[in-house]
Amino acid sequence: QSLYERGCDNGVLPRIPLAAELCYSLAVGLAFHISVVEEHHMNPSYRTFLNSVTGGRYSAINRQLLEPWGLHSGLNFTDTWPDYDLRYVSQPMKDLLMQRDLLVVSPDTLQ
Repeated sequence: QSLYERGCDNGVLPRIPLAAELCYSLAVGLAFHISVVEEHHMNPSYRTFLNSVTGGRYSAINRQLLEPWGLHSGLNFTDTWPDYDLRYVSQPMKDLLMQRDLLVVSPDTLQ
């Protein structure tokens, strides 16, 4: 936002209505994305901010679903697995649940 304001003051960039709000929303959106995908790389103060903005829902996001991509998104959130209705869960997800010992039924009943 400060770079944009400097560009406007120097006549390099045009003044756009609501540009400050747009810059803020993009920054918060990027912070949310990083906090979900690579939360372990974030400063704890950002986590606190995002948790307060979302009313505590930030901590309830199921980051374990990103584990197959090797991002270690659920590293600090090991207890956020919901109870799934297995009729609507894909086979790769069932395999992941079995691998994590979070599925108590036998693999034969999952086919």
